[in-house]
Amino acid sequence: MLAKWPNGFEKDACLMAFPTQVLGRLLSNLADKPFNDPEANAIRRFIGSRSDTATVDKSGRIVIPEAVAKAVGISKDVVLVGLLDRFQIWQPEKYDASSAGIEAVAANAWQKV
Repeated sequence: MLAKWPNGFEKDACLMAFPTQVLGRLLSNLADKPFNDPEANAIRRFIGSRSDTATVDKSGRIVIPEAVAKAVGISKDVVLVGLLDRFQIWQPEKYDASSAGIEAVAANAWQKV
């Protein structure tokens, strides 16, 4: 599944791609929440309205739905960024701009891990 989800302060900056197993865990956690839980419902609505299924073509390439790609400014080239159990798909210029301060944030966060 591809999701156009906010990435920190960078609203709609990239696409998040979830493998089936990772998405399954997320959906299982949501399924355990009551239907009258406003936070769980907000997440359900958010996932439902900002996600789409990606397919793979005969050459093994990910086919990004046009509306999803346009929403984050992807037109041709992309940058794939691994996040251990998922990955992001970025428009190259947005990725370069976002990466400028990532080292400082990561260095600070590393101290907490």
